[in-house]
Amino acid sequence: MIDPTKMSNKSIVIRKIAGAVIGLVLVLVVGYVWKVVTGDPEVASAGDCLIGQTAEDMKIVGCDDATAEWTVVGKVDSIRQKDFMAAGENDPTCDPWKTTTVSYWTGEKNGTGHVLCLEPIKK
Repeated sequence: MIDPTKMSNKSIVIRKIAGAVIGLVLVLVVGYVWKVVTGDPEVASAGDCLIGQTAEDMKIVGCDDATAEWTVVGKVDSIRQKDFMAAGENDPTCDPWKTTTVSYWTGEKNGTGHVLCLEPIKK
């Protein structure tokens, strides 16, 4: 055990900073794992499959899942929700993926996020 009374101020500060960094990394990792486990579309990438018709019920599922409705054919990062919503039907974000029938924005409300370019799964 380390006796804190024998540690220099510099050592104490370094240990506190290291503890804070480790805590932050742990929180970020747990948050990401939670999103993956729950199927949050925010972590989707090209080739993933989704189910859902609204933002509330959209989630990632296996592409072999009989309920899968969409395939992510493209993903564009750093899109502001305000800009995406303002463009409406004329949003050009998914134009590079000609099979796209639905553009889905995901991210922090009123912030920056991703647009998923979705094509329907043919059954």
